[in-house]
Amino acid sequence: MDHNDRQTIEGLFGKLGQAAQAQPHRDPEAEALIADLMARNPGAAYYLSQTVIMQEQALNAAEAQMQQAQRAPEPQGGLFGRLFGGSQPQPQPRP
Repeated sequence: MDHNDRQTIEGLFGKLGQAAQAQPHRDPEAEALIADLMARNPGAAYYLSQTVIMQEQALNAAEAQMQQAQRAPEPQGGLFGRLFGGSQPQPQPRP
């Protein structure tokens, strides 16, 4: 584990702490089930953390790609305009 990994994991648990403060009520039945399942699978916290971090990074990358695509100029005639002759001027009808 390097410094960036440590910061990412601490950031995740910081967000969990903020969520606990913002929403202190937890469903006791769900909490008991989760505690039981965690006790049966001691590595679950590791894998859950890893999954959440990877999903968050994927979401951030997707959002960045969407923002970049929105900033890119659209070619004349739309995405498929060139395929269907949209970039060429249309002939004017004769009276």
